[in-house]
Amino acid sequence: MSTATRMEGDGPMSTRYRFDPMALIAGLVFLGIAIAYVLHAAGVMTVAPEWTLAIAAIGVGVAGLAGAVWTMLPGSSTRRRSVGSGEPAHPPVDLTK
Repeated sequence: MSTATRMEGDGPMSTRYRFDPMALIAGLVFLGIAIAYVLHAAGVMTVAPEWTLAIAAIGVGVAGLAGAVWTMLPGSSTRRRSVGSGEPAHPPVDLTK
């Protein structure tokens, strides 16, 4: 899923990226795990594989929770884009029939 969106008035080649807390948190968790393994390979610290798996699972869970909460916030970019698109979410229903 791409997070790039075209914005009106930004020029023909301009795109903006919406903030995605899920990707940010998951990326930071896996970056931390990678740094820990680099430090382990350098002999600076020890890394237990069972803790690495647990930290990765918890980090992905926290990232998913943050993404869900971010999407539910009243001013989130996803909600603004769907409401401000100018088209109705559902076709009008004729109640006279």
